[in-house]
Formats: sequence, structure tokens, C-alpha cells
Amino acid sequence: MLDNTSQLLLRHPILTPDSWLINANDALSHQAPGLPTLRAHFVYAHAAYRADDPMHTLAAELPSQTIPHAVVYVPKEKALLHMLMDNLAQYTTSGTTVHLVGHNKGGIKSVVKQLGGYWQQSEKLASGNHCLLYACTRSDQVAPPFTLASYRHSYRLAEYSNLEVFNLPGVFSEQKLDQGTQLLLDYLHQKPRPKSPQRVLDFACGTGIIGAYLRAHYPVAHLTACDISSLALNCSQHTLAAQPNTCDFELVASDGLQRIQHRYDWIVSNPPFHTGQKTDYSIAAQFFAAAKQRLHKNGRLTLVANSFLGYKDMLSPHFAKVEEVQNNNKFKIIEAWQPC
Repeated sequence: MLDNTSQLLLRHPILTPDSWLINANDALSHQAPGLPTLRAHFVYAHAAYRADDPMHTLAAELPSQTIPHAVVYVPKEKALLHMLMDNLAQYTTSGTTVHLVGHNKGGIKSVVKQLGGYWQQSEKLASGNHCLLYACTRSDQVAPPFTLASYRHSYRLAEYSNLEVFNLPGVFSEQKLDQGTQLLLDYLHQKPRPKSPQRVLDFACGTGIIGAYLRAHYPVAHLTACDISSLALNCSQHTLAAQPNTCDFELVASDGLQRIQHRYDWIVSNPPFHTGQKTDYSIAAQFFAAAKQRLHKNGRLTLVANSFLGYKDMLSPHFAKVEEVQNNNKFKIIEAWQPC
């Protein structure tokens, strides 16, 4: 299904076989009949990413090559857009046209006015379905080499063994620990530890803080951290690698649990519930159905969620035992076991 942004884009003949789609978040790149062959570079939360297609790239930064034309899907996070445009400035030459498409509610009107010296004044080309399409031109200002490290920052959590958490623009809980994850970590801190080492999955790992905490405080034999976002996986890599811990860990780029191969003793998560700006229960529904297939017979699922989300009822068809173990009126902790 095409998002309104892609529908607006396709009504205008700007795409060529050499176009790069950056931050696209829908099925446009799956190629309906009659569409041009598109280069798509996915950098953040994309169900459209196809690992078997050489035209698709999942990476935290652009490949080192000249880009003749690009379409940037404007994210709601302004800092992420500025990072993407700075990265793009390194691989475009003076006079290159770059199009930006986005939702009105995502703030596209304001951000296109703040792109900086690498980009000349943006021109509005079209609007429709609450979306806008702009064009801007690469200026002749020389862009310095782009380094992801210059956008990466970290903060420490003194109350949790002084763990260092790394983050990038566009990754959840960018500046500080979010309240939901904090409730989850406090619950885990008082939860009895298993006697034997366990294989653990941190689903939708984000910055990697949950997995890092578990490696520091639980007998974890092996940790898998998975996310659909290459930026999140980059953050998790740094967060987990900074730990003085010998427990093995692996990072998996996966839409849901599609690319998760192992079975686990424990799945822990602060799962996403938004697609764009809308609450999307399908993410949780697919995750819960798949989670029971990825757990051992005696495995357990522990998650934190906003209190208004009806996850307990959604889990019941998949687990014989489902219990809400904590609720502070804003967030709740749910445990599910005995997959059925």
C-alpha cells in the first residue's frame, strides 16, 4: 500500500532509473508494473526494505558514490532530516536537484526553510492528500566529509551500573531514558534471576539499553538485538560494545521477527506502536503471533507498553498465561508465558 507521500510523488514525472529514494517508508520500491526502476536507500524503519534486491541498501549512511537525483521522504524528526541532508550534500554536485516530500503534520513546511547553506531556497511543486512536494538545488558550497560519529552522542545511567547509552537522530529516546523503559528496568531490577544462563532476544532494540542492562545484571548466555532501523542497530552496536562483558551478542536487521532464526528463553521489549503519527496495532499483533514461535516451551515474553494499549487481550490467543505485573497509570509491564 502506498502512503499519501508516494501517491503525490508518482503524480509528477520526476523519477528516473537513477533516482535515489531516501527514507521511503512504504511499498513504492516493491515496483508495481509501469513504475521506473528505482534505487532506494533505506536508513530508518522501512518495511519496504528487501535484502534480496541489489537496488536496496539498509545502512546508517549513504554509500560513497555520486547521486544524480534524490527524493527525501521528510521524517518528523528535524535533527534526522538535517543529518540526512548533510550526508546527501557530500555526494551531490552543484546544481543537483533534490526533491522533498512529506506530510503537513510532519512539519515539512517549516523544515524546508531551514536546510542550510548546502541547499538553495526550496520551491513548492505540488500538494495533495495533506502532503507537500518541494524541490531544492545543491549550492556550490563545499560539504566536509560526512561522519556519522559527529551526530552520535551518549548519556550515562548512574542508577543502572553507569551504563553508557549511544544514540543518533531519529532513534527513540534520543536525549534521555524514556519513562516506559525506566519502569521496565526498575521491574527487572527486582525480578528474581534465573539460575542458568539464557538465550535472550531484545526486540525493537533501539539504543540497546534493555539488552545492555540484561547483559550486566542477568545470566545471559547469548543476546540477539533486532530492529528494523539501521540507525537503531548502529546505536545498539555502540551501547553493547561499550560494556565490559564477555557475553556474545548479535545484531539483526529485521521487520518484526521475520529474520530471527533461533528460539529463545526470554524475549524482552518496549515495542513500537506507531506508524508515522498513527497508533498501529498491527505491529504488536504480528509481533505477538511470531513471538510464540520463537520461544522455547518454557520461554517467557516481558514487555512494557503505554497503559491505554490493549495488549493483554491481544496476547491471550497466543499464550496460556498473561499477567499485568505493574501499572503506574502511564505505562504497564506485561508478562506472557506458556506459548500455545
